[in-house]
Amino acid sequence: MSAPAIELDPGGQALAAPAFTLSYSSVHLNGKLQATNIQGDLRATGSVTLAPLVLREFAPRFGMALPDTRDPRALAQLAASSDFSYDADGVRLEQLQAQLDDTKFAGQCGLGG
Repeated sequence: MSAPAIELDPGGQALAAPAFTLSYSSVHLNGKLQATNIQGDLRATGSVTLAPLVLREFAPRFGMALPDTRDPRALAQLAASSDFSYDADGVRLEQLQAQLDDTKFAGQCGLGG
C-alpha cells in the first residue's frame, strides 16, 4: 500500500488518505479514504477503483475455482469502481460500476442493518 499523504488527527479521531494505491498479487486498487471516530465506532467514506484484473489468472492463486464455460475467453477480465461508506450499521457501495468481460453492472448495494 502506498499513499502520497496520510493526515492523522488523533485528538479529533480522524484519518484521511486523499489518494492511495493498494497492490496485492495481480490486484491493483486505488482510491481515497476519510475516517472519523477511529478509536471508537469507526465511520469511513471514500471511493475505490479496481484496475482491470485477469480473473482466470487471479482466481487459482487464491484457491478459487471458476466454473467451466463453453467459451474459454469467458470470465476473463474484471474491473470495478464504487464510492463506499462504512459504520456500525454496515457497509454501502454507491455509484457501483463493474464490468466482467462484455457485461456491465451498475447500481448500489449494502450489507448490514
